[in-house]
Amino acid sequence: MIVLVAACEPKPEGYKDGKPFITRTHCVRSHEVEKWGYHYGYNVMKGEMNYHYGRHSETVCDEQKTDTIFLKVKKTKNVVN
Repeated sequence: MIVLVAACEPKPEGYKDGKPFITRTHCVRSHEVEKWGYHYGYNVMKGEMNYHYGRHSETVCDEQKTDTIFLKVKKTKNVVN
């Protein structure tokens, strides 16, 4: 089975000074918190991955950064028939 993946051009979220842009947000500082509760993970009692009660850790983002990425505009040729 052959699967072809075509790269799709991202759609602009807006325009700044006439240029299309998109934004991406990512975490720059985080910490982990230990919790007790129902979660999906490795169950030591059964020796397999499943939903169970137990201790687990979650990553909490403390600071986020949003980047503005300007998209390149492809120039098209005017074709006259």
